[in-house]
Amino acid sequence: MKIKTSYESGDLIHRALEDIADLGDTFMVIAIYDGEFITDYIDCDIPTREEMDGSTDDEFNKVVAEYKQDMKKIEGKEYEAMNLKELLVKLKKQDSIL
Repeated sequence: MKIKTSYESGDLIHRALEDIADLGDTFMVIAIYDGEFITDYIDCDIPTREEMDGSTDDEFNKVVAEYKQDMKKIEGKEYEAMNLKELLVKLKKQDSIL
């Protein structure tokens, strides 16, 4: 039987709380797993021009390029789409597993 250990999730929890304050708890993300634990997350949807109203073409293109780079993080890994509220619940749970 595999023994579960906790995974230090404090930094991810803090980041998720900041994102919830900025983007709302229904904002969709992709949680990236290493084994049974979430070790990172990225935006689920590619940024749109409407979301970045007022940004320059260079700023928009930079954000799109960052998104594409982030999407490479999930290649060959387990991942799951969820909203920030669901992510926060899972992160708090995995932070407390003994």
